[in-house]
Amino acid sequence: MKLSQILRWTQTDGKHLLMRLFYYTYIPIILILGYKSMNIQALFPQLASKQ
Repeated sequence: MKLSQILRWTQTDGKHLLMRLFYYTYIPIILILGYKSMNIQALFPQLASKQ
């Protein structure tokens, strides 16, 4: 690959790849942590108190 091709790839596909990695890793983790910390205590206080 030429340098110009690498630069063009990082400017276009590289950004999409990083965004895809971000969405598929951080967002599910945030959703799972938020679900575990907030929703279980809010929806099921008896389960949270047993733990």
